[in-house]
Amino acid sequence: RESGIEVKYVFTLVPDASAGSGFVYVIDAEEILDEKASVGEAFEVNAVEGRASTRFDPSEPISLFYSDRYGSFLSGFFPVKDAGGRTLFVTGVDLLVDSVEATEAELMWSGVRWAALATAFWAIVGWWLASRYARPLQALEAAATRLAAGDLATAIPIGGARESRRLGEAIRTMAGSLGTILGAVKGTVAEVVGATDLMQR
Repeated sequence: RESGIEVKYVFTLVPDASAGSGFVYVIDAEEILDEKASVGEAFEVNAVEGRASTRFDPSEPISLFYSDRYGSFLSGFFPVKDAGGRTLFVTGVDLLVDSVEATEAELMWSGVRWAALATAFWAIVGWWLASRYARPLQALEAAATRLAAGDLATAIPIGGARESRRLGEAIRTMAGSLGTILGAVKGTVAEVVGATDLMQR
């Protein structure tokens, strides 16, 4: 037997003619004599603790957890029938429950690890998107609010993604233009006030 292969036993059962029901072993491919079923030995199916029990019905291919004097297994059973539908024999393949449970645990922890990695990945993507788009836009919004309140000396931040930088540059240009217009209006107002003063003298 090769190590690392999960199949523990392969065997063939036939209907028990003497009992009228049940099955007996006719072939057991096990190489270790102490673990080999004898020809004619009754096949027994007992529930495995912690596993749902399934009735052994060899009329159709089935898989079930069961235990017997050789151990606890997850097994697949494959019936061979005659033309009339009567089961001639059943081939069974046993996997050790411990091996199955170890594989289940490995798959579960593998899923947990992948979920943790995916969570970390999407957290990094979210942080990157926030730093690239949301934070620069929030800074621009704050600067635009100060401009709207009349603080034309507000520093306009330029950063983040290309779109945020372009918007920041446009707001900076607008603030400069507003400053120029406001300066011109103040200059005009000063001229009008000066002219009014001259006219009143």
